[in-house]
Amino acid sequence: MTRFLIMILLLLAAIRPVHAADFSIMPLPRHLSDMKVKDYLEALQLARDHAPGQLIVSLWAWSKLEQDEGDNIIKKEVGGINYAMKTHGFVPYVGITVIDTVNRMLPEDLEDLKWDDPKLIIRYGQILDVLKKELGASPAYFVIANEADVHFEKHADEFPAFLKFVAAAKREVRQRFPKAVIGVSGTYEGYNKGGARAGFVRDLIAASDVAFFTYYPVFDLKPAVPKMTPGHLDAMIAAAGSKQVVLQEVGYPSSIKGSSPQAQAEFFSVIIPAINSRPRIIVASLFGLHDFDEKTCDMLGGYYGFGGLIGMTSWVKDFKLFLCSLGLRDSEGNPKPAWEATQRAFALIKARP
Repeated sequence: MTRFLIMILLLLAAIRPVHAADFSIMPLPRHLSDMKVKDYLEALQLARDHAPGQLIVSLWAWSKLEQDEGDNIIKKEVGGINYAMKTHGFVPYVGITVIDTVNRMLPEDLEDLKWDDPKLIIRYGQILDVLKKELGASPAYFVIANEADVHFEKHADEFPAFLKFVAAAKREVRQRFPKAVIGVSGTYEGYNKGGARAGFVRDLIAASDVAFFTYYPVFDLKPAVPKMTPGHLDAMIAAAGSKQVVLQEVGYPSSIKGSSPQAQAEFFSVIIPAINSRPRIIVASLFGLHDFDEKTCDMLGGYYGFGGLIGMTSWVKDFKLFLCSLGLRDSEGNPKPAWEATQRAFALIKARP
């Protein structure tokens, strides 16, 4: 009888659905440009209560952390994430990023240095020392640069030296946070584009512990049909080779032409179970809890170089609609259909044995 029961248990273990990914929701507060403490606390509570995972993603531009000489900016920046860890049990996924999508994010006195200049890695080690001191727990994941393939599309000549910096920076991070999974994130859009962008993404994967991707299935500002998106996951898994896949950001707009609040909801209804059925994908952070408000949207448009007259073009207007309608809830805090869709999908995951 004992042997029979053991066989049954082994069989059940073999066929049981695997909860592969650590699903989380990036807790972007409502009214971000004029956020009150209560808005942040509410966002943390909603994100923790309604997603099965525990990760909280917070990436800081290196330039921002050193912008005020003599002032401990890091202590201020990590205060919120330390609170989230202490009160809600969040696990940190962090980075001090030297690239954030389109721009190098180096301190002012280092801006003109080449990536392989020894001074750069010495200073990076020093800022890591401060982070280690101030961060309340060792991070599970650490990102050195964010969506770096976008930047190198226009700066390809810098890429070989950048890879040398990444190798050195990984060693520095590993010394401070030996258990962290370390690397550089690339965009699925860039990989899907092919050519040089895809090459950059492949090289970033090779330089990282896992394949870090941001995933927004919108190509040339045209959103993919939701039912086709699981194929994108398979492409990322293939690109990762033997490595696991981390989806640092997963999002879909609700307001861009070709999409709608209902299409956004359909995307999450499709993609959450699709991710969960692929054990090679170990993290999926949904972006984000709330839409950016109008003031934040305008600021982000300027960051991406879309201010002034160029900001009046239809392409830029469409880009801002994409960027600023990614929330599961609107900027006032009202749930969108995608909010309910994610809850249904997460409930199915939680209900499985």
